[in-house]
Amino acid sequence: MSGKNLPSVGEAGVLVSRDRGIRNRAARLKAFGEEIDSDGGYRVIGTTMGWNYRINLLSAVMVSRQIYHLESYTALRRASAARLNAVLAEITGFSGPSEGADREHCYHMYRFRFDPAEAGLAVSVDQAHEALKQVFWAEGLPVVEFQNQPLPGHDLMQGKLGYGRGCPWTCHGRGDHNYRIEDYPGALEAIRNSLVVGYPSQAVLANPEVVDAYLAVFRKLERNMRVFERFAADLPSAPPWLAPPRIF
Repeated sequence: MSGKNLPSVGEAGVLVSRDRGIRNRAARLKAFGEEIDSDGGYRVIGTTMGWNYRINLLSAVMVSRQIYHLESYTALRRASAARLNAVLAEITGFSGPSEGADREHCYHMYRFRFDPAEAGLAVSVDQAHEALKQVFWAEGLPVVEFQNQPLPGHDLMQGKLGYGRGCPWTCHGRGDHNYRIEDYPGALEAIRNSLVVGYPSQAVLANPEVVDAYLAVFRKLERNMRVFERFAADLPSAPPWLAPPRIF
């Protein structure tokens, strides 16, 4: 996907480990039993259940060249995130993601919070977020929840599709399991109380000109908070997960 931190045309991602055991365990799942022995020798034996996930040649060529640009891509995302953080820190009610002093965020997404009560607005967080989505979209700039329900609320797990009547839905040794989104309060809190700048597939943070456009809208909001409040007050107040499951 072009929006990934390491863009390619392939599937899944890259696993990096100094532990041969971890490498072999992942490889066994990938191809029913690939192994690297202690001498570096390679063999394929059917040691476990797995799949046949082998990267195609075009994908391999693409990602093998892109990997040389990963550091510069990450630096570009971090610079954009720093600009967003600086502006949001100046606008009451907004806050950007935190970053530990002993680590660096790669910013695959930029997820921010807006607390209307902290901003002195008499609207609910649901109304405020819906208003933000509409205001940014009017400028041609999406802000999204990324997903409006935890994955257990999606059709696959709600309908327990596939696998016939066996695992993973109904396994020996335990009773039937029903997936309720209420059992995932942390995910619900994150979905309800934060939004993402841009579609994750767009690599917004890697495009400084697009970040400029987002910053301009945030500044416009800062200058027109009471107008924004009146607009938000006329919108429905309902948590995102009451709508049908969606990504973006």
